[in-house]
Amino acid sequence: MANETPQDRLPEQSQPQVPDTNQVSPTGSVPARIGDAERSKAIRQIQRAMATGHLEFDEIGDRFEKVYRAQTKNELEPVVADLPPLAAAPPAHPAPSMGFKLIGDTKRGGLSDVGEGYTCINVIGDIRLDLTSLDFSRGDVNVTCWSAIGDVKIIVPDGVRVQRGGVTILGDGKEALVPPVDDAPLVKVEIFQLIGDTKIYSLSLVPEGRLRKWWRKLRTEN
Repeated sequence: MANETPQDRLPEQSQPQVPDTNQVSPTGSVPARIGDAERSKAIRQIQRAMATGHLEFDEIGDRFEKVYRAQTKNELEPVVADLPPLAAAPPAHPAPSMGFKLIGDTKRGGLSDVGEGYTCINVIGDIRLDLTSLDFSRGDVNVTCWSAIGDVKIIVPDGVRVQRGGVTILGDGKEALVPPVDDAPLVKVEIFQLIGDTKIYSLSLVPEGRLRKWWRKLRTEN
């Protein structure tokens, strides 16, 4: 066999590299990463669609999980692509750090920017808090409720982690929460009650009845 000359040798063909579709967009550029602000906006869009009848309560769990797991715009945008766009939001104002009522129910909805935390004190009356709009850009959120006589009902976003503490002297506690997403924001809830029941729900698990109607009414008004 004749010896090969350098001219006879063919260059080795390198194997083509298949791009990771999660890391490279169709145009070849690396997709922008997202943060808590983009995830919060997507959550609000899902909630608004549910309040206006475009989604049912049992449809949102999977979407919330995808939002919290999304790391790039390419992963986030398909989750809300089929939903009505959000109207321009008014400038956000920090919520009061404390609410107090001697006699009567406290109903707070749309709590978003609560800073380092929110405390609600009711002597006689129920407490109802909608925490589904919380802004987690500052980190974990702390919520404290004090009630002498009355029930406490709290709604949290699907997928967040919930850490509950406090003391109830006479009353029952119930939690209906979907499994949290890894690395999801944490809501720390402390409830101190003398007489009354406590119920904490993930949004998609709010039962039919007055609480769900209240939430829908609240969202369609905001």
